[in-house]
Amino acid sequence: MKNTIVGVDLAKKVIHVCVVHRNQLVSNDEMSPAQFTSWLAMAKPATIVFESCATSNYWKQVAQQKGHDVRIISAKFVSQIRQNQKPIKMMPSPLCKLANLLISSSSMVRLLNNKSCNLS
Repeated sequence: MKNTIVGVDLAKKVIHVCVVHRNQLVSNDEMSPAQFTSWLAMAKPATIVFESCATSNYWKQVAQQKGHDVRIISAKFVSQIRQNQKPIKMMPSPLCKLANLLISSSSMVRLLNNKSCNLS
């Protein structure tokens, strides 16, 4: 669980899932909500990072029921990394970049150790 971090960008119809394991990008995929639910059920336990939004609490509960450790990051914090409003298809999302930073930055790891990272 400590070695795998999953950055998830939530949208209405498409969920962008970026998996980083031991500082290496493993996958960077787009899924429908139904596919993401199935993926959560089949994936090994990992730390999953969501940007705080209207549906992040729902997905947090779904992921926790599937055995994952879940963190919600403030939108203000993620916006500092975001280069543009919408990520280009198959490019690492801001949360993927954040996931890479989480592995190497002790201050980011301290943020993840909180159950909810609200930086407002």
